[in-house]
Amino acid sequence: KGKVKPGYAYTFIIESEKALAKRIASIPVKYDKVSARYLDPETAAVFYLFQYMIGNTDWSVPGLHNMKLLKTENVTRPNPIPVPYDFDYAGLVDASYAIPGEHVNIKSVTEREYMGYCLSDEYMNTAFNLFIEKESEIMAAIASFDLMPGNLKNKSSAYLEEFFDIIKDPKRREQRMLRYCKN
Repeated sequence: KGKVKPGYAYTFIIESEKALAKRIASIPVKYDKVSARYLDPETAAVFYLFQYMIGNTDWSVPGLHNMKLLKTENVTRPNPIPVPYDFDYAGLVDASYAIPGEHVNIKSVTEREYMGYCLSDEYMNTAFNLFIEKESEIMAAIASFDLMPGNLKNKSSAYLEEFFDIIKDPKRREQRMLRYCKN
């Protein structure tokens, strides 16, 4: 009734599981628990590396915590693909309320701990190469995001640069990530 002035606020929209499945020609699958060995290894490698990139430790494959599973319609890939969500406890986000879980050996969510499962060098190297190939696009997305203040852009860029420095160096990959993979 004219008593409140119009205002503006920014938000985000989450794509529904059903819409995502349709977009990538797949179907959602429901399990109570799943073994990491049951996941599609190619997409699992990307999933693990993505979680490490953003510094997220608030996920679990066996308990399907903060992830969904989709099965592609491609019969040559019968295993489900993991799809991550809920990143407020990730180091890249660095939410003021975020604290590391008791299951990790870090003191701050901005520290990284690799929580991926062991996969062959073939799958891991393919994932490393994919992220290295996409580095400039990822960094440009941050740089061009007008709604993010400059100091936050710098902090986010530095956080991601640390990740790219690690994955570009095979010795650092081994020291910081691969030796900690779960069986």
